[in-house]
Amino acid sequence: MNLMNKERHKNWFRDVSKINEKIGMGVKMFKMLPINSVFELSSEITTLMKHSLNDIEAYVPPIIIQKMCKQTMPITQLDEKLYNLAVNFATCQILEEIENPDVLRIRISGRDSPRVASAVKDLPQIQQRFDIVIQMDAFLYPNIKGVVQKIATQIGFSSDIQMLNEFLKTKSFLIFHHDPHGRINLYEVGNKWWSSNNIQKIVCTTNSQGVHVSITTDLHIRLEDHLLSWELFCFNVGEIVHSSSSFQHRAIDVVQKCSGHLLAVVLMAKALKKAFDVVI
Repeated sequence: MNLMNKERHKNWFRDVSKINEKIGMGVKMFKMLPINSVFELSSEITTLMKHSLNDIEAYVPPIIIQKMCKQTMPITQLDEKLYNLAVNFATCQILEEIENPDVLRIRISGRDSPRVASAVKDLPQIQQRFDIVIQMDAFLYPNIKGVVQKIATQIGFSSDIQMLNEFLKTKSFLIFHHDPHGRINLYEVGNKWWSSNNIQKIVCTTNSQGVHVSITTDLHIRLEDHLLSWELFCFNVGEIVHSSSSFQHRAIDVVQKCSGHLLAVVLMAKALKKAFDVVI
C-alpha cells in the first residue's frame, strides 16, 4: 500500500470512529437513543460509503460472507416485519434497474416474491412509465406457448401471436409472471418483442430460492439476500435484539432507515448495543 492510500484509509477509519463516538455519547447521556438526532449524521455516513469496498467489507464478518456465497442465510426468529423489510429493499432494487436497457429479464425468488411484483406494479410512476403492465400466473399454462397466448388475450389480440409481436415492439411494457417452482426460462419468452426504442421488462417471481441451472436472467433478486442488513445488525448489536419483541420491532425500523447501507447498519448496531430502549 503506498503512503497516499495508507493516509486515506487512516482518515476514513478516523472519521468512522468519530461517528461511533457521537452516537455512543448520545446513548450514555439519554439511555434512550433519539433516532432523529442520529440521522443528522446520515450525510457523513453516505460520504464514507463511497470509500474503498475493501475497507467496508471489514465490517462484514466472514461467517456472514460465507453464508451469502453458499446462498444459505438462515435468520433467527423471523418476524413478519423482516419479510416486509426484504420486500421493500427488493422493490427499491427493481426501481433502480427499471431504466437500465441491459436488464430485460428479471427473476425474483423467495417467499414473498409475488408481493414485490404487486408492490412495483401498483406504483404510480410505473403505471405512468409503461404503456402495458400485466401480472399473470404463468404456472397455470403447460408451456411457453400457453403463456404467450394468455398475454395476447389480456392485451386484446386473442391468439394472433404475429400481431402481438409487432404490437409489443412499439410499446414500453412490464410483464410479471408467477412461476412458483422456477421452471420458466425467461429467454424463451418474448424473443420477438424487444426494441431499444422502449423500456421493456419481463419479471418472473418464484417461491424457490434455487433456480434450475439452465435458467438464466439479466438480474436475479433473492429476497433472502436482502436480509443481510438484519443479519449484520444482529451480529453487532448482540443479545439485546432478542430481549423483547418491542425492541426487535423498533430495531427493524432502524435497519430499514439505514436503506441497505452496511456501514450505517454497523454504526447503529454498535450504538444500540448499550441502549435500554429506542425512540423513533
